[in-house]
Amino acid sequence: MKKFSDLFNIENLDPKERADFIYNLALNHSTAPETLKLLAQDTSLDVLRALAINPNTSSETLTELAEVWGGSMVRYFSTILFALTWNPNLPVGVAKILREDEKLVQAISRNKGVADMRRMLKRLDEIIEG
Repeated sequence: MKKFSDLFNIENLDPKERADFIYNLALNHSTAPETLKLLAQDTSLDVLRALAINPNTSSETLTELAEVWGGSMVRYFSTILFALTWNPNLPVGVAKILREDEKLVQAISRNKGVADMRRMLKRLDEIIEG
């Protein structure tokens, strides 16, 4: 499996510059889906949230993000899952899983405001209904 470091030589950057470079790459709508998939190996909350909302992130990568950050980790990473709901590439199957996941719904309702929770649930319903 390719690694992010195989594509970019960022070892000479200081940690802040490296983090900024990776974050901006994850957020950039022109970044290739293959590169975004590699960035999904990052554990930075900011990078993962940027990937979740980037419309160039593939359905496959979005599915992986939902699977990895779902379940018991959800209370810590509900912002990533919340961001996933706004990505136009989120597969309907993943939207259904997220919508029906009681732990996810409870965790997001605790970590996000009520208005945000209602918007997320409405968005999942829109994706499912097509």
